[in-house]
Order: sequence, then C-alpha cells, then structure tokens
Amino acid sequence: MTRRFLTMVGVVMAALAATAMAEPPPINVDLITVSGRHGLPRGEGSPIAGRLLVKDVTVDPSAATLFKTDVATVGSSLRQGVEKTLRNHGYLAAAAAEPAAGGAPPLAIVVEMSGPDIQADAEGATAIARLSVGPPADSPAIACLPYTATGKFRALTPLKSGGGQRATGIIFGALAGPVGGVFMANQLQNATANNVALNSRRTVAAGEGVSPQHGAPAVARHASINAVQMALIDLVKHLGETEGCKAPAKPPVIVPPVGVQVQAAPTPDT
Repeated sequence: MTRRFLTMVGVVMAALAATAMAEPPPINVDLITVSGRHGLPRGEGSPIAGRLLVKDVTVDPSAATLFKTDVATVGSSLRQGVEKTLRNHGYLAAAAAEPAAGGAPPLAIVVEMSGPDIQADAEGATAIARLSVGPPADSPAIACLPYTATGKFRALTPLKSGGGQRATGIIFGALAGPVGGVFMANQLQNATANNVALNSRRTVAAGEGVSPQHGAPAVARHASINAVQMALIDLVKHLGETEGCKAPAKPPVIVPPVGVQVQAAPTPDT
C-alpha cells in the first residue's frame, strides 16, 4: 500500500513538473507599468492627451529567451504595461473609434522591443532595454515620435545586496515564508518608487534593486524586466517634455507676501 501510494505521488509530482515546464512563467506587469504617482509629466492639456492607441507590439525573440518564456507572453505583458502606463499619465485613447475629449481622433502607435543588453559582474547584472515607439506607416504623424526609449536597471544578487530596506525584505522573506515574500515585494516596490523619483534629473532612466531569486539567469531576467519599466519612464518623460506633444506651460502662480492685500482690477465705467 505504501509503495503504491508513493508511486502515485511520484507520478503526480512528475506530471506537475512537466506542466510547469510546459507553461511559460508569468511576467509581473506591475514591474513594467509606471504608475501615475511618480511625479512624471502628465498628458492633460497636451495635443496627444487621451489619443494614443497601441496598434501593435513586437518583441525580439532574444528578449523572450532572456525572460524564459515565449514571444507571445512577452508581447502581451509589454502591451499591458505600455497601455496601463499611458493611461496612468493621461495619454491612452479610450477606444479605437472614439475621439478624445477635445474631439480629436486617436493616434495609432506601434512598440518594438529589442533584446536587452546584459552586462554581468560579480555582484549581479545590468540590463539596458530599448523600446522603439512611433506611428505605423499608414497612420498620421505624431510630432514627437518616433522615439527610442531607453532604460537601465542593475539587479544585485541577494547575497550581494546589502542596504537596509532591501536586505530586510530578503531576510524577512526567508524567515516568514509567503507573508515575508509579500513584505519583500513591497520593499522592492518602494525601492523602485525611490528610483523613479530620482530619474527626473537623468537623461537615461535608471534604477537598482535586488533580484528575489539566486542564479545568473534569474538575476538577468529581473534586471531586464525592470529595465523595461525604466524605458517606459523615459518614454513618459519624452512625451511630457518634447515640443509638439507636451502640454502648454501654465502661467506661474504669484503668491503675495504675508499681509499684502491684492486689489481687484478696476471695472470699466458703464
């Protein structure tokens, strides 16, 4: 009886392992998406506000190999990340056939992702991701596109991470199991938010974090996925700061000194 039970367990475990190997690992779209709380330029009031429509996304096969999945999975995750990022910053069109709030028609864009460049060292890996974004040949031109958005992310191995917040997350995750894993994810997300805040002064968006898994392939994968988010940060900055796409500058708000009363403009005699 015991032998038969063990045999059945072995068969089930082998089937589960085969299924896990057959299915590509998911990509956390949140690691790609740029939320609207990072202080990047927004589209409201710009000529492309609520008008960008992602028509197509293509992915270099080498990126899928690096992400340990297939091209379709990477493309689907990238599309979701791009659309959510554009929506968070006021650029995404509501639907293909619906004009924006001002009555202007949607503007189609295509996104092409090349294979990330990986530079490995003793402490981890650095990935550089590039996204080529522009209108398709049969669509209207967009003033600030095409543009190649570039992002850089350095992923450290857990043993080399150091640094209070991230190291605490890793230790807690090792000791507390699933709950710790959630805590670790939150810590890494906080670190990402801090990275984003620093990028307003950089030409190339860049960040650094700790891979949640050991091994060179896992570290390179983590660096590459986060580098895509850095590239989307670069794209949002470009849209919000480039002539033809950025919103008009708002007049400065003049605050009078304390105790000074501002008189209303005189009304003309009637």
